[in-house]
Amino acid sequence: MRVFNRDQLLSLTQGRKADMFERSVDLLVSRLRQRLNDDARDPAYIKTVRSEGYVFSKPVEIKEERQCTRALYPGPGRWDHGSSWSCFPV
Repeated sequence: MRVFNRDQLLSLTQGRKADMFERSVDLLVSRLRQRLNDDARDPAYIKTVRSEGYVFSKPVEIKEERQCTRALYPGPGRWDHGSSWSCFPV
């Protein structure tokens, strides 16, 4: 099992580095745990490794490799208001 820290997770998912006090990864992991019905106190899927990061504790099988791109769309008065992801088989 491989432990991923906040910087690695942000780089893999959003293509950017974490700021010094970045907590968005923690929030996203929390929401993912809720969707998986995974109890943070006794996790079955995503475990927290103190002072290191997170680890997915179940075997993962990649069924199909996909290429994903991120497109920004305009918000009120600026172009960085939001984004959407598009993924296609490679």
